[in-house]
Amino acid sequence: MDNQSIAKNLVYYRKRKGYSQAELSEKTNVTTRTIQRIENEEVNPHLKTIKLLAAALDISVDDLMVLDDPKEETIQKKWLLLLHGTPLLGLTFPFFNILISLFIWIHKREDNPIYDHHGQKIVNFHITMTILFALAFVALVTVQGYGFLFFIAVIPYTFIVTLINTIWALNSGKCFYPFAIPFLRSKKSASTKVMLILPLFLSIHFSVSGQDTSTYYCPPCHCQAHDISEEFHESGSCPYCGMSLLENECSYASSISYQQLLEYEGKFEYISGSRLTIMASPMDTTLYAIIENAKYPLFHVAADTFSNVQDIPVIFHRNDQGKIKGYTVDEQSYELITTDIERLVMYPRKELFDNPERYTYQTPEEMNDGLKAGHINSTFEQEESIKEMVISTIKGEYPDVHSILIYKDNKLVLEEYFYGYDRNTTHQMRSATKAFIGSLVGLAIESGAIGSEQDRLLSYFEDEYESFDHMSEQKKSITIQDFLTYRHGLDCENNNPESAGNEVQMMNSNDWVKYTLDLPVVTQPGKTPSYCTGTALTLGRLVEIATNSTLEKFAFEHLFKPMGISHHEWRFDPDYSSRQTFSQMYLQPRDMVKLATMYMNEGIWLGKQILPEKWVRKTFKNHSSDFGYLWEHKYFTIDGKQYNSYMASGNGGQKINIWPEYNMITVFTGGNYNSYELYGKSTPPNQMIPMYILPALN
Repeated sequence: MDNQSIAKNLVYYRKRKGYSQAELSEKTNVTTRTIQRIENEEVNPHLKTIKLLAAALDISVDDLMVLDDPKEETIQKKWLLLLHGTPLLGLTFPFFNILISLFIWIHKREDNPIYDHHGQKIVNFHITMTILFALAFVALVTVQGYGFLFFIAVIPYTFIVTLINTIWALNSGKCFYPFAIPFLRSKKSASTKVMLILPLFLSIHFSVSGQDTSTYYCPPCHCQAHDISEEFHESGSCPYCGMSLLENECSYASSISYQQLLEYEGKFEYISGSRLTIMASPMDTTLYAIIENAKYPLFHVAADTFSNVQDIPVIFHRNDQGKIKGYTVDEQSYELITTDIERLVMYPRKELFDNPERYTYQTPEEMNDGLKAGHINSTFEQEESIKEMVISTIKGEYPDVHSILIYKDNKLVLEEYFYGYDRNTTHQMRSATKAFIGSLVGLAIESGAIGSEQDRLLSYFEDEYESFDHMSEQKKSITIQDFLTYRHGLDCENNNPESAGNEVQMMNSNDWVKYTLDLPVVTQPGKTPSYCTGTALTLGRLVEIATNSTLEKFAFEHLFKPMGISHHEWRFDPDYSSRQTFSQMYLQPRDMVKLATMYMNEGIWLGKQILPEKWVRKTFKNHSSDFGYLWEHKYFTIDGKQYNSYMASGNGGQKINIWPEYNMITVFTGGNYNSYELYGKSTPPNQMIPMYILPALN
């Protein structure tokens, strides 16, 4: 293969897999437009984008990355050999293991990021091993037995790790030096995880062998029969509530135990005067930051030190009594407010977690909300597949799925809730909110407040803002429809961190609508779609300006109230004050089904026309390969057969899919926020729908 550019590599591997650009987009959440721009060499993709593409193509990131000069690969291996191999001279000449690698790193770190990355790892490791050797010598003299073992282990360990990494670096360009103290840190990654220091010393603290010192604990539950921290000295079931006891990890284990994580729990200060809760999960022995009921893991690094989703250190502080009093992140300190917290349910269904096969299907209840209920065997040929999906969720195989609802052939045939959620819980919708902002634009046009979606957009904001940056004839030509179909032409692309209108950058601005309208035009409006949060928020503000009403009030009067939707939350403020809530709607899952049913019935709910029929048809029209009017065209291919749907989708696993060919609606809610960044894969619904639901149709 001609290895000249990322563009050529991407085209090569995509075609080898037999994927179209649209199919690759569907598998990666990288927009078709971004893939087109990469393959046309119009943009240098961010590393995060390359990782997503490589994962979908089942290749390594290195297969897509390129070298500026074909000869550089040979030169690179020579320098990597010197970096990794020359420290072995330290076995003969004291301190050469540090000095030579340090000299090479200083000399080469600016030439290529790989030299900088490897050099830091090597220098950190050999400084650590030199310190260990000195301590081992002290232990040899002061600690009988174990001191000798410690002393003779350091040099062979250093030699073996160095040799393995030299070979690995030459073959794959990767390295891993365990137990290295990060004396050197990258400027771009001040969040490098601090590894545990001196693990071999821990063996000194072993008690006399032969004694079983294991203790066990019961995961938190609602029986309130015993204290959460009560320990038991024998395995088995909790004598109070019957749950299976979990074993405490030994104090010398490399990972922290659940009992230790409990020390960090509490309600703490957070940015902009808000609050967050820190809570430990016994299910996966992980500490979580809870923000607006969304869970974000904190990964244990060292004593009182964790790292967050962005790999930024979160360091906890203790008072004179040794109790946690606050934490520091990004050089900002926040205080503990109280240790009295409302606990989230950390198990899908605690009563069935140990025995998920005891699950029995039940027909959903009829609640006089307009949704008729029916048994699953009346609508699915393979009902066991649906039950298997629920059991797998109870087992925790699809973590943080909060609800699954299936409405088929005009009947609600599945309604399952997990992690303490139920039908009365209003749930975050995140970006699924956008689809229903499109509904409100249609209702505003129907009421005459907006002339047509063909109207030029900026004219509605002339009284709102004095001027717009990067003004041009192209920007003046942008229509409301261009924003509805994401064919805005602006430099705004959520999945491209280098885009000026990227969601993260927009949210750091004071006025999200103004920020979006100030973006430069980079493509002809009305041509190519590019998923952009700012466009939907701008349309929401458009409805407010045109109707002289808040968006929440307009939605209640024209959409929610006519459909009997009374339990909802929505604070639409597209500005910096909404950084934690994202101006999103909160709805009960059954109401999500009702809204989708109204769309599937061409705007009709219980015989009443809620949305104009023509608006629904325009909404689902293929304005591009990806989008209609703020709804996404989503399809799955199974055994050569394509299943098409219209989807409203939000971060965390909020999925509302309408399947017209099968007279079916599926609704998922969940808490898998930032799934790609954390786990390198999409949210559970994108796996569960093709694995369980669609095969059950046939």
